[in-house]
Amino acid sequence: PVYFDVAPNTYLEQVRMHRVPGSSAINRVTFRSANGNPASVILSWDNLDPAANYVLKLDSASYITYKDMTITSSNPLTGRVIDIANLASYDSIVNCRVIAQATDVNNTNVIGIFANNLRGKFNVIKNNHVEGGTHGIYFRGIQTGNYTFDNTIDSNLVEKNFSHGIYVENAARMIVTNNKVNIEDPRAATSYGIYSVNSDSSILYKGNNVYISSVAAGTVYGMNFNNCDAASNRRSTIANNTIVADNVNCTTYGLFQNGSVYNNTVNNVISITTTGNAAYGLYNSGGGGVKVHNNSVFNGSITTSANNYVAYFTGGSGAFPVPNIQNNIFSHGTDGVAMFVGNPSQIYSDYNMFYTSGPTLLRVQFNQNYATLNDWINTIYWDLNSISYEPAFASNITLLPNLTNPNVWAMHGRGTQLEGNDYDFYNNPRPTTFTTGVPDLGAYEFLPTSEPTILNPVPATPVAGTSQYFMYGTDTVARVTWDATAPVPASVTLRRYSGILPTGLSAGQESMYFFTKMEVPAQGAYKYDFKQFYIDPWRGFIPTELEIKLGQTNSSDVWEVVGSSQVTPLDNNIVADTALVHIDRYTGLRGDATNNPIPPYISVVDSSNKGTRFWVPYGHHYSFTSNSQNMWLYLSADDSAVVEVRVNGTNWKRVYNVPANTAIVSDIMPKFGFIDARITDEGLFDRGISITSNVPIVAYAH
Repeated sequence: PVYFDVAPNTYLEQVRMHRVPGSSAINRVTFRSANGNPASVILSWDNLDPAANYVLKLDSASYITYKDMTITSSNPLTGRVIDIANLASYDSIVNCRVIAQATDVNNTNVIGIFANNLRGKFNVIKNNHVEGGTHGIYFRGIQTGNYTFDNTIDSNLVEKNFSHGIYVENAARMIVTNNKVNIEDPRAATSYGIYSVNSDSSILYKGNNVYISSVAAGTVYGMNFNNCDAASNRRSTIANNTIVADNVNCTTYGLFQNGSVYNNTVNNVISITTTGNAAYGLYNSGGGGVKVHNNSVFNGSITTSANNYVAYFTGGSGAFPVPNIQNNIFSHGTDGVAMFVGNPSQIYSDYNMFYTSGPTLLRVQFNQNYATLNDWINTIYWDLNSISYEPAFASNITLLPNLTNPNVWAMHGRGTQLEGNDYDFYNNPRPTTFTTGVPDLGAYEFLPTSEPTILNPVPATPVAGTSQYFMYGTDTVARVTWDATAPVPASVTLRRYSGILPTGLSAGQESMYFFTKMEVPAQGAYKYDFKQFYIDPWRGFIPTELEIKLGQTNSSDVWEVVGSSQVTPLDNNIVADTALVHIDRYTGLRGDATNNPIPPYISVVDSSNKGTRFWVPYGHHYSFTSNSQNMWLYLSADDSAVVEVRVNGTNWKRVYNVPANTAIVSDIMPKFGFIDARITDEGLFDRGISITSNVPIVAYAH
């Protein structure tokens, strides 16, 4: 019994009855007066249903804003702070401090901001500090196919959560931007910074910062996307996010994607260092139609297992285009692997930078290890234009380029122009066409303040009648062959300025976006042949590769086209000349009608199926998803013919001798790696198959 003293003609305003959590419900209360005088009793019961769990609830309420408030739940067992329910739409929680109690239970009873089975739309959660709870922000639509649409979670600080910082499910056109999520112990055995499942139709996750620290065990995901689908004309964006795991001791996934299709994963900065059981910087499984472009990913982890990767791709989904992996930096600071690929036929990879200080640079499933990029290129036929070099980061946390380090030039201007990839981590412009410039590798666009790395030749000393090669990591920059009868300099060095226009061009000179500078102690009566290697993105203002001629500065430091220069773009991307005497700077300049003219191609229209030049596509009309189709060419000639077959845009070439009055069958057209000839989707492709012959032939495809 509980006794109260109540004076005559007065009343006790409220007596509150509490049920101990976990006990049976209160089912009987008896009131009696000790002195026998009658008493009036009015009972008003609180709702003890755990489903009625909130401090603030917006239930199908719309156009309401809560701003500049502190909203707190004091209950550690059923303590949701804000509940957005049912058809609530156009509501805003702005500049508030939302505090849930700390918990070690992984359920949905204690949450900062909670929305479950929401059918409303256009709600905004912005600039709040959300602290505590199992989940900081839990935002879930009703079910697949009945999503909540067009909601925004922006610029919030979310921390001290047990399981998820931000959880999103069954939400379409969701915007999650510029949030900061901190992950630290105590927390669940498996926890997440930002988690999105079944979030479809052009979701935008951009500019978020997930920081993982002081975690001693378990598994942590920085950002996790599971079955988040979009469409080829309504792509999702996962961009400009920062994910850092700073010297933790847990299995760590930086940016994880599983079964998510048609998104642009671009400009993300991911740095993980763990001593846990496994470490993955960027992980993608079954991600058809995913574009993985210009990400900077560093893994400095030391683990006891082999699962220690900077980037990990298990391949695409057969119903969608394969993941496109370009312009990234994948760098391992210890003995892990730069990139793992489950099935090389289910990716497209080129123009990347790979590095590891360990013995395996790249790995294919079943422990097919590749110590060097050249081994990978020659076996898998990917990354023909990639480079293996240690990136010059100013910090292994921010992964910003060190502008004063000469080695930063290995990252500068080494990417390729990609349609739609027109901004960097800081939203600075990124070139997308030949004439506007060349993208840098990784998340940042930058301009070095240092001179490029000095490239010493191999062999080191010039010798008459021999050649010297200049290498930048795995890039062949130039080859100099010294004349056997002329003197040679005492020494020679070279620098490559990639991704910039040559200095000192005359008005109207059309050049490429790079130049090299060769230096000797003094000019002399030298004579040498010069081959300069380039990549396609440097083409600059020259309309076609066949118009590229060697440009050189003369003794007056004026750029001019070398008269006898020649270009071999289809095989090796080389522009060259012979019998040069002056040593200075070199680039590619455009030839003209009087200086190295381009022979015209004359097309003759007739009704015959014979000819000397054909183009044919390798279509995807049959068995593309299983890759079980093979394609051959049949080449028939009345007179003896020499026929060359190429896959445009690659180095795949075959030459066939066809005897008179016979037909031969070609090799199988390639359908994997960098030399893949297949047309994999609708639209414009550069993968046509070229057939040229010295005499008229008939060509068939089967």
